Amino acid sequence: GVFEIIEAAKAVSQEYPSTHFWLVGKGRAEQKLQDEIESNGLADNVKLLGHLDNVYQALRASDVFIYPSHHDASPLAPVEALLAGMPVIATNVGGIPEIIDASSGIIIEKGSSDQLAAAIIKLIGDKKTYLKLRDGAKIRGKQFDFNHVVTKHYLPLINRVIGND
Repeated sequence: GVFEIIEAAKAVSQEYPSTHFWLVGKGRAEQKLQDEIESNGLADNVKLLGHLDNVYQALRASDVFIYPSHHDASPLAPVEALLAGMPVIATNVGGIPEIIDASSGIIIEKGSSDQLAAAIIKLIGDKKTYLKLRDGAKIRGKQFDFNHVVTKHYLPLINRVIGND
């Protein structure tokens, strides 16, 4: 999925040259990613940040969270983005569509750098849609907040089990 970001960044940076992409995390493909960034002339637009101890600093400094996973049964990263109040662009795989809905982000087909680029361009160029999704992400994120999950789901279940209905 991460290589689709590089492909999308090419299209986005042609229309919006000042757009920046931060890729967070470490992995085996790091050198190949760096080579792709450089060979596509994207060194000013795309940065590999590596492992971050405090990913929330990067989230707070960003406008959109991109999660182009090819498979992910129960993704945590998009939930963290929602909790940070960020609209999410993510693929329609695994549990992602159960987390990201039309109020909080844009779901795209797995492997489609064209759809990814179009979604990014839409959020850059359409402030009304961006603000709507940003506000929706804040609301949607609250549904995954630890306190909300415990009080709305686990405590009622525990009370039923111990007979304190």
